[in-house]
Amino acid sequence: MKERKAHYALKMLDAYELNAFRKFLSSPFFNQKESMITYLDILVEAMKKENGIHELVEQNVWNLIFDQPFDEVKFRKLNSDFNTLIEKFLIQKEFEEDPHIANYYKINAFKKRNATKLYDSLINDIDVSRRTDPNRNAQYFLNQYNIEKGIFGLIPEDERKMDFKSGNYGLDIDKISENLDIYFISEKLKYYTEILSWNQLYHTNLNIRGIEIVMKLANNPLFKEIPVIAVFSKIIQIKLEPENEEHYFELKNLVSQCLHLFPKSEGKEIIDAMLNYCINKVNKGISKFESESLEIYKTALDTESILVNGYLETSDYRNIAVMGLRVGELDWVENFIHAFAAKLDEKFRNNAFYFSLARLETYKGDFSKVIEYVSNIVFDDVWYNLNARSLLIAAYYELGETTVLDSLLQSFRVYVTREKSLTKTRKTHYLNLISFTRNLLNIDLNDRSKLEKLREKVVSTQGVVNKTWILEKISALEQKPKYRN
Repeated sequence: MKERKAHYALKMLDAYELNAFRKFLSSPFFNQKESMITYLDILVEAMKKENGIHELVEQNVWNLIFDQPFDEVKFRKLNSDFNTLIEKFLIQKEFEEDPHIANYYKINAFKKRNATKLYDSLINDIDVSRRTDPNRNAQYFLNQYNIEKGIFGLIPEDERKMDFKSGNYGLDIDKISENLDIYFISEKLKYYTEILSWNQLYHTNLNIRGIEIVMKLANNPLFKEIPVIAVFSKIIQIKLEPENEEHYFELKNLVSQCLHLFPKSEGKEIIDAMLNYCINKVNKGISKFESESLEIYKTALDTESILVNGYLETSDYRNIAVMGLRVGELDWVENFIHAFAAKLDEKFRNNAFYFSLARLETYKGDFSKVIEYVSNIVFDDVWYNLNARSLLIAAYYELGETTVLDSLLQSFRVYVTREKSLTKTRKTHYLNLISFTRNLLNIDLNDRSKLEKLREKVVSTQGVVNKTWILEKISALEQKPKYRN
């Protein structure tokens, strides 16, 4: 059976959600067709098998559900209705997980029914939701705007007149207006940070109309101390004025105080902005930002703000390990590699785990272990092909395995030359590594002038993978005695 939208949507659900979806279908309020429950059971059972839903035959599925001849049009309608129910289930799930949305609609429902006796208890429930909500991001202020507006609408006209006479007429409107202002300013700032990132990445010159006005509002004493506005204002500053490191350290201090006020998804965006700044500094040779990067990573791990849907991305996993190695925290890195492997997606875990261990052993100088760990890596994508082979080059050289190294250099050159996904520049960087490593193997220690020329060539060449390692090996050769005739 070919995969339909309904099948794809169903595969998005985890075991807990599948169980909840079945209960959803069993409720007459949401579904009154027994065929939908039967269809779900058939699909779930098929998903447990190797070929999944593809092994099902449409006519056979139809016969299990209906006692009538197969009708392709009705079968398509069955799938369409099933997909609609999945969508309704997901909407209901999101609705129930957000108390602010529920409160907003409760206000509207009570108002339509003039349920004045229930207003006080409703407002008490809303106050509890406010106090227990840890977030103070833009969405929080939009929720408060909607709720305050709804509560204001509950007040009868006569009471508003009395409030007007007593001088209290503006209090609720002030709250409504303030929440709307904070939401508007912070959302504008957030999207402006996105625009600035795109401009940097793609060398464009995009802008947001009226951003100058928003920036003035953000710097107004009424708003500048509000965490969500302060944080995104500071991110904008580090993007617009990257040379002013003071902006970064002010942002770092601010984030240490208020990262907990953001949901994890937004926390990751903030962390990523700080990391991008640090990594750009590291790439410019400002080494102090290596330790800054590791510190940010540690904060992100402690707060779990670096996780995406509970998983640590393999790129982050590898980057954290290499940054820790660069600053010399080998024991911490080893603990990290083992402790957080379980947080990786199972499909990518093996390669990331063994590659990180191989890189760790490279720093430790145990090159036999490097080869052992690399042997566990499946060379199924370009990244591992390039980086794992680069580790092997160093390992074989250090162990004096010249025959194996020579073979590796030949096969690596063929791979780099033929790999179509690599840009010409990137190919050159790896070909330079291969070429200079071969020079190291073939150097005549009796002719020191050739060593000096090799050093000069490596230093002057802009793009060389593992350039520092090659220069270290040249220095080591310079310390060796000449061969005797």
